[in-house]
Amino acid sequence: MLNPVEAFGALDLRVGRLLVAAVNLEPHRIADFMSEVLVLGVPNERGDVVLLAAEPEVPLGGRVY
Repeated sequence: MLNPVEAFGALDLRVGRLLVAAVNLEPHRIADFMSEVLVLGVPNERGDVVLLAAEPEVPLGGRVY
């Protein structure tokens, strides 16, 4: 199983994609920085994290049901 940083791949694979995230969360310290966002993902059959993305594109800031 890959750790989340390895599983997400290179940053350029995420730039321009509409990823699903929870925002305005209570701040939590992760490593050396504070985070108020949780990017959502699910494990595949190997246990690697696959990030959830909106397809087709939808308006930014929409609710997730």
